[in-house]
Formats: sequence, C-alpha cells, structure tokens
Amino acid sequence: MIYTIENETLKLEVSDIGAETRSLIKKSTGREYLFDGNPDWWDNISPVCFPVCGRFHNDKCTVDGKDYDLMIHGFIRRNPMTRVFVSNTKITHMRAADEETLKIYPFNFEFYFTHELIGNKVKITYRVVNKDSKPMPFQVGAHPAFKIKLGDKITLYSDKEQLTYKNLVDKLIPEESKPVDGRKITITENLYAGNALFFTEKQLYAAGLEDENGEFLRVSFTGFPNCVFWSPAGAPFTCIEPWFGCDDLKGTDNDFRHRYCMNTLLPDNEFEISYYINIL
Repeated sequence: MIYTIENETLKLEVSDIGAETRSLIKKSTGREYLFDGNPDWWDNISPVCFPVCGRFHNDKCTVDGKDYDLMIHGFIRRNPMTRVFVSNTKITHMRAADEETLKIYPFNFEFYFTHELIGNKVKITYRVVNKDSKPMPFQVGAHPAFKIKLGDKITLYSDKEQLTYKNLVDKLIPEESKPVDGRKITITENLYAGNALFFTEKQLYAAGLEDENGEFLRVSFTGFPNCVFWSPAGAPFTCIEPWFGCDDLKGTDNDFRHRYCMNTLLPDNEFEISYYINIL
C-alpha cells in the first residue's frame, strides 16, 4: 500500500514495502523530485540500506564463524513493514526480526523508519533497537534517486579545504583517493563510469543539486560519516546516499563485525540518526 502525507508545501508518498519514499512533490509548482522507478534504468526509487550498506566483495559474510548470504544493501528494502504511527505530516514504519531475517542476519532487532514533513523539508529518521542478548553489528543508510538532467551539477558542502573521493576497485574500497576540483561536479553521461563516487571520513555534511535556475534541492546529513553518489550511465537521476556504513575495504576479511564503518549496539540499546531533504 502507498500512503500519503502532506503539509502546506510538500506532498510525500511512502510504500509499506521497505517504507520506500515513492514520490516527493512541491505543491506550489507540481514538480516531482524523485525518479519514477523505470526498471529500464533502475527498479528502485529511494530504498533504505539495512543492515548493510553496499555489498560484500565476495557476496558472503561471516558472523561468529558461520556464512550468511546477506544481499547488497540488506533486506529491509524488499520486505513489508508495519505502520506504527500515522498523522497528516508524519508516518513511522517498523520491521522486527523473524524466522526469515534470522536466516541471513542472525540478530533480533527492531528497525523504525520515520518520514516527517517540516515546512519545505523532509526529515527521515532511522532508529535501530538491539533486542538480542549479544552485541549487534549493523549499518544503515539512504539511497534516494533524484530527478536530474545531464548537465546539472552536484554541489558539495564541507568544512574541509581539499575534498577527495574513491571508486570501487574489484568491489573493494581502495586506499587511494582522487582529488575533487572545487565544490561542484557536473553530471555527465559517464560521470560514474559504471562505478560510484565515495566520499568517506565525514568529508561532507550536505550535498545539493543545481540546474540552470540554481540549486533546487539539498540533502543535509550531519552525523553520517560517508556519502555516495551513483547512477547508471545516462540515467535521468542521480543518487545522493548518506551512509553509516560502506562497502568492504581492500584487504578486509569476511567477518561482518570487521566491516568498515560498522556500528555495534549492546543488548537493549538503540541507535538513531536523521537526514533532511530540503526543497529550495
């Protein structure tokens, strides 16, 4: 089921499958800001990544000596979630561990996903609760695809003097980084060249999208250590992905607990983090 929330400025549609954001419209102009999910390009619109961001370099991970087939970006995005709170401007979905999730992620958890409209902003909050008797490793992140035209620009917001990014090499994050010239990146057909741009180590706190009329959208993600930019070559969208997690580092082993940028919750503890989509 698709559920709609709205305020005086924005209208947002959210699916019960993975609590995926399906549409984001500015009411005064009717402009849609999210990709439409055309499977010729990509069969997602704005999936959540949990309990892993990215993929394992050999498509398997190990927890306490046992191998698990944990898919790229985790399983929440493909699973139904339960609405536990709904108002005109806010909706919260929840997914708890069950027999099926325990087969691929051996931890009892509760995952809460909230969308809230505040003026011209969408506040998106992830809350993870460890219901297990042992420490629980996890990663969480966003993967929204925003509509763009080739020639639009990405604006990078940072307190750092020099920015650098990484590309995957053989499904691994390498040690080497590449410098960024300035604070704007033009979106060309081959910008990502079958890869993605990984900005790690808390370099960015926000990223915007700009067309010929100026910046029209900004994603603010203070607290997320990494941000990834990606799309297929020539696609009419680009993804801005704040991640509390990342793909495997070069030289890593298969142990899930050793994964780069891993968070670990003690029993009965919880973790919460938010990011904002600002419509300008």
